[in-house]
Amino acid sequence: MQYVLSEEDIYFSPSLGDDECMTVLLSEILAIQVIHRQPWKFFGLGTLIFITNPDEDMQPCMKCIASPHALARTIRRNAQAIGAPNFPIETV
Repeated sequence: MQYVLSEEDIYFSPSLGDDECMTVLLSEILAIQVIHRQPWKFFGLGTLIFITNPDEDMQPCMKCIASPHALARTIRRNAQAIGAPNFPIETV
């Protein structure tokens, strides 16, 4: 999966099971869940799920991302830089 992180949003390409590109505004992220399990963890890969609307069953996610914890922290730092409140990052 490819992504571009800007000062205001994150754009990511489709992945397996997803057939469209997605853009998530950093100001809309309420939490990030990091899925970092075997066998993908062995390769340093994980999934980021962006909680943007807790009432929705489906949330935007980025699959097969290298260094998922580091990227989640960078996204949170960029979101805080534009005035978004601090949000949790949890490993699931």
